[in-house]
Amino acid sequence: MHVRRDQQYLGSKMGAEIKPKLGLVGATSFVVGTIIGSGIFITANFMLRSVGSWGLSLIIWGLSGLAALCGALCWAELATVFPKQGGTYIFIKEGLGDFPAFLYISTRVFLLNPCANAVQALASAEYLMAPLSPCPPSQAIQSTAICLLVLMTFLHCYSTTLTSKLNTAITAIKLLTLLAITITSLISAANSPPSLPPAFQGTSSSLSSYVSAIYGGYWSYAGWQGIPAAIEDIKDPRRTMPKAIICGLVIVTLTYLLVNMA
Repeated sequence: MHVRRDQQYLGSKMGAEIKPKLGLVGATSFVVGTIIGSGIFITANFMLRSVGSWGLSLIIWGLSGLAALCGALCWAELATVFPKQGGTYIFIKEGLGDFPAFLYISTRVFLLNPCANAVQALASAEYLMAPLSPCPPSQAIQSTAICLLVLMTFLHCYSTTLTSKLNTAITAIKLLTLLAITITSLISAANSPPSLPPAFQGTSSSLSSYVSAIYGGYWSYAGWQGIPAAIEDIKDPRRTMPKAIICGLVIVTLTYLLVNMA
């Protein structure tokens, strides 16, 4: 009944029904792939330096994951009430009206999303070019980044099923890379046990340090806000979306904790 009401809502609001293609695995990989990015590689050392102790650093990583889970579940609840593509845009439109929603989506389309995609494309291009040359020319990096952007845009326009499989594969690569880092560190620790200081030794007493660390944790888990935008592509969203969010955030949180312990 819930699925039928969702479809009736979509049909009455949009005049057309989008055929959902994402099951639990695809939706979970979408959640994990949306959240895991460069943040874990950049923020780990920054957070440890900010709080001063590895014990408190792990606590902040865990609490950040819990906060992200709560926020994502709230967004999922809103998405099941308004099951339309658009996510935050739809929530603002339904709650505040057309003009605030227009300001939000204009900022996302013309500023936030292009800047974020450009940074990610440049970073990916730089990593792809690194095996070919230790100092690749900037023109080569920029050209590769443009090609990546065009390719990703084409794939998303061409087929949701194809991009879902591609996202699952990329997510698996991310997790395997982080798992390899964890296993390598554990093997190294087994062969040569490290001498760790007490968990909370050297903990900072500066309030600004904690603010910086919490912000770093929030940034590393950022991405859950965009999960409801794909609700129309998810099969039986009332059941699948909460499960996918819980599974995805648990996987991300455990991965982050393991990598930081490593």
